[in-house]
Amino acid sequence: FFFKQKTAYEIRNCDWSSDVCSSDLILRLLGDGLSVSKISQLLNISPVTVRNHIRHIEVKLDVHSKLEAVVFAYRHNLI
Repeated sequence: FFFKQKTAYEIRNCDWSSDVCSSDLILRLLGDGLSVSKISQLLNISPVTVRNHIRHIEVKLDVHSKLEAVVFAYRHNLI
């Protein structure tokens, strides 16, 4: 993961084929307390797509839930 602050332009124009972009953004939004449905509305993607990204994040970080992923990211200064 290569995390950095995203601008509104970058969020709207995120290349969803890029794992880094989608993982970074979705993990950051989860860390901000947004739900799956709110993230899907904000990014104009389906909740299923958001859940798939979350599963990929969990595998990459070797955690078992989105809460664990967010805690891991904060503890390791990823977000």
